[in-house]
Amino acid sequence: MLKYYKNKSIFVTGAPGFLGTVIIYRLISLCEVQHIYVLCRGGIQSVLSKTRRLRSNWCQVLPEETVNALCDPSRLTVFDGDIRLPEMDISKDKLDMVRTQVDVIIHAASSINLVTPLAGLFDVIIRSSDMIGCFALSCPKLDRFVYVSTAYANGHLSPSSHTCDIEVDERVYDLGSSASVIEELAEVERHGTSKAYQAHEFPWPYAYAKNLTERLLARRFQDNRSMNKLLIVRPSIVGPSQSVPYPGFCLPLSAPMLMLAAGMALTTSQNMRIGTDLPDPDSQATLDGVPADVVADRLIAHVAAGKAVYIHAVSGERARYKTRDVWQQAMQFRPIPWDLKLVWGLNGWGSPNQHFLCRQYNLLGVSYTFSEKRTVEVSNTLSPEERKELQLFTQVKRPAKSQ
Repeated sequence: MLKYYKNKSIFVTGAPGFLGTVIIYRLISLCEVQHIYVLCRGGIQSVLSKTRRLRSNWCQVLPEETVNALCDPSRLTVFDGDIRLPEMDISKDKLDMVRTQVDVIIHAASSINLVTPLAGLFDVIIRSSDMIGCFALSCPKLDRFVYVSTAYANGHLSPSSHTCDIEVDERVYDLGSSASVIEELAEVERHGTSKAYQAHEFPWPYAYAKNLTERLLARRFQDNRSMNKLLIVRPSIVGPSQSVPYPGFCLPLSAPMLMLAAGMALTTSQNMRIGTDLPDPDSQATLDGVPADVVADRLIAHVAAGKAVYIHAVSGERARYKTRDVWQQAMQFRPIPWDLKLVWGLNGWGSPNQHFLCRQYNLLGVSYTFSEKRTVEVSNTLSPEERKELQLFTQVKRPAKSQ
């Protein structure tokens, strides 16, 4: 499967970030790519500074030749740019070079601020992704355009009648709007909201912005008769790597689950009220946190497989955590002299009466089951050596129970 990447040129946005860093590391360490072009907001010096710091970390656990390959300028070129600006703020000659040479585009750059109003996400998520998607369609050699979305783009769904879990398949869910996605786009641009957004209970504006962007990109690629070139990857809550470049690898402030646990440990509150509709939230409320290397390897595998349009990059029912287990783990590191009591409020997961941490994360009292069917299918086509090499599934590790 990985032979697909031999002599391929790849353009990546979001590479200075946590997930983008892991994606580039895996592309260079696993695949015989010809060249990787990286878009970095903030200039080349910003990238070089981060590269030096990452290189120092990698040198502690990786062979020197691997680190040299990762930072080899003959394999990686950094462009100063900004996804929010026309033509990504890349000079015409460089943009034309990328357009004529690139085979795969991976758009991983995004705001991850969950509480930013929808109007504030329009440029950085919706408009910029549309622009990069249209650029991809202008590339004559394009084989695959990858958009990194979120599994919670369908966070507005409700539990089915036979289970407490919200079951999410790897497909598009119709919002039931009479407006076209182009009309919906214009509505959000004009008013900072839409009838479709107001009609559904999304956990955050971020989730709806990703949902709209998915549908917009699908429309662009359908109109261009290029749906076979589109891959939408939906990670759940991205966390530290389980294996590569080394176990626990993470960038500061880039792992929401760790930040949540730290907030639980450090809050001076005595009670933590979590809104829920579950009959037994202690045993039923879950959080799906996925290692960054699992996300990167699923993306790489599905690009090479070339079959799916929508795939989840999640830990799934087998390896997700119970919310109570995350709370118990956080309590082991709590320096505050009084306990933080977990209180379930049976008034819905979107209740304004929740603890401020719960209002921000907003999903602590629910449980999602994200389908992994397409990754299982791809895994079954791999050789034993490829299965061993790729981190396609989360290793099951449970937090230690408090005594």
